[in-house]
Formats: sequence, structure tokens, C-alpha cells
Amino acid sequence: MFCEYDTGMDNSPRVTDGGIPHACPGREASVCPESDILPILAPDLSACRYRALRALADMARALGKEDEAREWDRKAEKLKQKIYEICYDEKDDFFYDVDRTGAFRRYRTEHILRLFLCGVVDREDFDRIYEKHILDPSAFGTPYPFPSVALSDPGFRGDRLANNWGGMSQAHSALETLFWMRQYGREEDFRGIASIWMKKWLETGTFTQEMHPVTGVASDCAPHFTTSLLAFVKFAEALGYVDAGKPS
Repeated sequence: MFCEYDTGMDNSPRVTDGGIPHACPGREASVCPESDILPILAPDLSACRYRALRALADMARALGKEDEAREWDRKAEKLKQKIYEICYDEKDDFFYDVDRTGAFRRYRTEHILRLFLCGVVDREDFDRIYEKHILDPSAFGTPYPFPSVALSDPGFRGDRLANNWGGMSQAHSALETLFWMRQYGREEDFRGIASIWMKKWLETGTFTQEMHPVTGVASDCAPHFTTSLLAFVKFAEALGYVDAGKPS
């Protein structure tokens, strides 16, 4: 990670504290700004690369290129091991960013969900982390999940700053539950979260981008958000309210 915009988590302390700039010099994403802490090893960005390597393996295998598939799998597994080796803190049972000095940046943000989404976390580890952090009402287990920063994190910002990845629950995170909660055996939890978001959109008559994780108050930011609309449709299908195979 070189800058705030590498993650899309605008206004999150995780990607702004320590003088991290909004963008790279000249808006060129390949240029790392000069900094005492950059570049940062980000487990969620690495997880996205891990998932891409697995996808390449799947495609190679589908094309009958078994040698290539094994090579992509080998690279993916090596990266996964590095994510655990460098970014996992056994004491906190959490994956953190690591700055260029090798120090953990101990921000507990929803970036942990991206590791679930990409399948980096082994099932045994997932169950433990999920029970310890995601279901904890003082962390991520809020009435309107999931806060972009854990309530217990000193960096949590509960104001209604527009596009606030420093605290507000985001529709992006809600949509992604489609791709990891049931795969990790959390079908009932998924249905509950999908229902919470659908009810909020129906109550407000808008497809808001974000809402407060405790009060459920919708942000004024992006009241007709494409991701929210997509999530509404896919949640309706997943919960059986509509038949995905038939035109409406």
C-alpha cells in the first residue's frame, strides 16, 4: 500500500494516520511517496492478489494446462504463508498492516473481512477470529453490521462524515458477505445481515452507501448507491424473495 486510494477506504485512520497521502505523486499508482513508513504491507491487498492467483490456477486447469495450474497454486500458497508470517499477530489473533520498519499498525478495521472474502483464512482460524472479533458487540458485532472500524478501536469515528470508512457500516462490506459468510458456514448470520440492510433501504426509500453501525442512521452520502442497489437485488435472490431464474 502506497496511499489512501490504494484501498478505497476513504477517511479511515488505517490509511491516513502517519502522514499517508491521499494519492501517489502525480497520481501515478506505481510511484510510492517518500515516507518513513511506506510502503505498507497490507494483508487485504495481498489477499486480493492471492485470490487472483487461485483464479489463474482454476482457469489454467479448465484449459487442461495442469503444469501451469500447479505453478499458480504454488505462488498462491507461498503468498498465503507470507501473509500469515508477516501480518498475523498471534497475541491479538488479528491480521494487521505492517510498515516498512516491520511494526504492526494495529488498526482493527473491516479489512479483515477481505481476508475471509478471498479465502486466505483457514476454517479453524476463521471460526476463532469470527467468534472473538466479528461477533463481539464492542467490536464488529453491532446492530447494523459491519462497522468499517471496530467500535473498540481508538480510531473509530462515529460522526456522519460523508464517505466515512472510519466508522460507518458500508454497503460494499454488506454485498461481499454473499461471497464468504455461507462458504464459512455462517448461513444464518448472512441471512440476518442481508435482512438488516434490505429493511434499511426499504425504510428510507433510498439505497444509501452507509449507515451508523449502532443507530442505523443512514448517511447523506450517496443516497442512490449502485453497490447498494446490486446488494438489494442479490440479497432478495439469496433470501428467496424472488426467483433468480425468472424475469421479474
